[in-house]
Amino acid sequence: MKLKILIIVFFIVSFLFLRLYQIDRRVNFSMDQGLFALRSLQIFQNKELTLIGPPASPIVHTHQFFQGPLIYYSMIFILGISKWNPLISSYVLVGLNLISLWFLFAAIKTLFGKKIAELSLVVYIFLPASINFSNFLWNPNFLLILLPVFLWFLSKSIKSNKIKWFLGAGVMAGICLQFHFQFTLILFLTLIFFIYKKIKWHEIIVFLIGIIAGYSPLLVFDLRNNFYNIKTIFEWLRFGGDEKFNFHIYYFLAFIPLISIVAGMILNKLNNKFIQYGLILILIIYSFFTKYTETEAFGMPKDWSYSELEKTSKIVEQMGTNFNVVNLLSGDTRFYSLRYLLTKDQKNPRNVDSYQSADELFVVSYDMEEKTLNNPVWEISSFGKAEIKNKWELNKKVNLYELVKSK
Repeated sequence: MKLKILIIVFFIVSFLFLRLYQIDRRVNFSMDQGLFALRSLQIFQNKELTLIGPPASPIVHTHQFFQGPLIYYSMIFILGISKWNPLISSYVLVGLNLISLWFLFAAIKTLFGKKIAELSLVVYIFLPASINFSNFLWNPNFLLILLPVFLWFLSKSIKSNKIKWFLGAGVMAGICLQFHFQFTLILFLTLIFFIYKKIKWHEIIVFLIGIIAGYSPLLVFDLRNNFYNIKTIFEWLRFGGDEKFNFHIYYFLAFIPLISIVAGMILNKLNNKFIQYGLILILIIYSFFTKYTETEAFGMPKDWSYSELEKTSKIVEQMGTNFNVVNLLSGDTRFYSLRYLLTKDQKNPRNVDSYQSADELFVVSYDMEEKTLNNPVWEISSFGKAEIKNKWELNKKVNLYELVKSK
């Protein structure tokens, strides 16, 4: 019994360590996080009710379709209890991921047995994708928390055949769909599974009603806006996006728990315990080694981390009056991540369309003075003829410049 408790403690500590080790250097708080956090703060401060969330990345005929508003309200909840601090919110998010492990274990145990549940959970804890996307606020990442809950409702539905569990599974499916459209693939597989298990049609209909309920804010939005969202989605499916489609692993984050289950089944099938435990040990060692030796923040520009972002925010708060901010480290030239930190501390930069009206520009750049001054991005060129008033070395590669208008 003591050995079992020690093993459980080891896995919980490992789970937390791999996701929170040097979190100030490793957390991703970049363009999307800044944009979503800014909008969430605005909704909270204005006491708004919104039926839509952030736009999805695909663009079709210059239009974008929207994801669900629960993205914003979830961020309001997590940021709110974190005092609107992105770093603290990472701890909260990891805590919620830890809680979701119970739902994942319970679901797998119900469907496939305790042994497969234990092996699947070990794989899930140490999978690099599960680690990398579990400690920062982003809509696909919420699926790592929500999908185990959906699977738990699904397992209860299949084992009990009670209508309330099918309804609950459907509502959770609709909620997951609000966070990212990749969940459509999970829904398709679920319906195939229902047919394979010969689930009764009235139970499937209740499941579909639940999906409608969970996804209802966007359906209400479409009813009020001439089915804009649905029409744009169908246009995208028919014509494709305006930009070339690029594969990203986060498009399949919802499959990480399912991949863990398959891996658990495969490990359970191995008759040789030496091979079974050897493979698990290799995964554990690899996870610890990669996280311990990691030098770059996942998803952030090179030589840039939340620590430098926070340092920049403190400098700008002290020095800025009528100012705006520019990021030359990535495509987020309007610097939404810094814009959020400043706004939450009530030190607002000018709007993203008012660079020409600012008296100061605070520019983060890899480049030296002359090249930064002459950078052709609109955010700098629209400011007009400028000179450098101050310079701060944020680290060996990145500088912060204060630009003012030339006299």
